[in-house]
Amino acid sequence: MVSPSPLPPDPVTPALIRAPPRRAPGRGFPPSAGFRQQARSAGPFPAPAAAPGGHRLRLRADCTRCSGLCCAAPAFTASADFAISKAAGQACPNLRQDFRCSIHDRLRERGFPGCAVYDCFGAGQQVAQVTFGGQDWRRTPGIAEQMFGAFSIVRRSSRPGGAAAGTLEGRVAGQGPVMAVLRAVARPMLASIFAVQGFDTWCHPERVSPVAEPVVRPVADRVPVVPDNTEQAVRINGAVQFAAASMLALGRWPRLSALVLAVTLVPTTLAGHRFWEAKDEQERAQQRIHFLKNLTMLGGLLIAAADTAGTPSLAWRGRHAARSARRDLTLAARTARVSGRTAAKATRLSSRLHVG
Repeated sequence: MVSPSPLPPDPVTPALIRAPPRRAPGRGFPPSAGFRQQARSAGPFPAPAAAPGGHRLRLRADCTRCSGLCCAAPAFTASADFAISKAAGQACPNLRQDFRCSIHDRLRERGFPGCAVYDCFGAGQQVAQVTFGGQDWRRTPGIAEQMFGAFSIVRRSSRPGGAAAGTLEGRVAGQGPVMAVLRAVARPMLASIFAVQGFDTWCHPERVSPVAEPVVRPVADRVPVVPDNTEQAVRINGAVQFAAASMLALGRWPRLSALVLAVTLVPTTLAGHRFWEAKDEQERAQQRIHFLKNLTMLGGLLIAAADTAGTPSLAWRGRHAARSARRDLTLAARTARVSGRTAAKATRLSSRLHVG
C-alpha cells in the first residue's frame, strides 16, 4: 500500500478527515477506516488553494492531469442524468485506458447529461498529482480505494463555500428534507384558492362575465385563440386555473403549473379588481386590498415557477456546456500546436541524422 505524501497543514481539511461524511445509500464512495487511519498518520490533505486572509480560491478542473477519478469514484444510478447504474469504485464503461471519455462529445445524446454538468472543482488533479504524486489507480490498484476516498474529501473542501457547501455524496442545496417538506406543504397552500375559485368559475361563469367584459373584449380582438364570447372565455380561464392548481398541489410539473397560474391571474385581477374605476371610497379601498392580494399571489407563483428544487436549470446547463465546449476547443487547439511543433522538431532531427 502506498501512503499519501505528507503535506502542509490545512485549517479546514483535517476536520473533514476526522469526521468523514456518512455514505448515502447507493451514492458516493466513502473513505475506509484504513484510509482514514493512514490519513491521520501521514498528515492532512492540502487545501485546494488559499489566499491571504484565509479566503479559499476556487480551482478549475484539469482533466489532462487527472486519472479519471470522477468516472470511477462516485456511484451512478440510472436516471435522467445517467443512462446506466454503476457502483462506487467501479470504472465507467466509457472511460478509456488514457482516462479520457470515449463519448465526451456526445454525452447528452448518449444519456449522460449529469456528466456534462459535473465539476470536481480541481479535486481530481489535486489528488492525482499532489496527494499521490502522479500515480494512477490502474497501474497501482492497491491505492485505488485511497484515491477514491481522498477524491471525495478533497472535492468537499474544494467546492465554493468549502466544507459547508456539501460533498460528492451530499445533497445539493435545496434538496434537503426540510425543503422537500416545505414544498410539499406550501404548494397545496398556494394552489388552494386557484383550485376553489377556478372550479367555481368553470361551473358558474355567468357570475363574473359582466366584470370580465372590459378585459376579454380587447384581448379577443388581439389574440385569435381567445373566444369572442365572454362567458366562454371565463369558463376556459376557470378550467385552466383548476387544472393548473391541481397539478401544482400534487407536485406534477410544478414550475409549469405555477407559470400558467401566474398568466391566468393577470386578466382575472384586471377584470375583477379595477379599484381605480370605483367611485365609492369604501369599495375602492376594498378592491385595492383584493388587487394587492392578487399581486402578492402573483409574486409567490413567480417564485414557485423559478424554483428548480436544487437542480441546475436548463439555462445554467446550457451556459456550463458552452463553457466546457470552449475550454475543450482551447485545449484541443493547444494540444495540436504542441504536437505540430514536436513533429516539426522530430522531422528536422531526423533529416540531420540522415545527412550526417
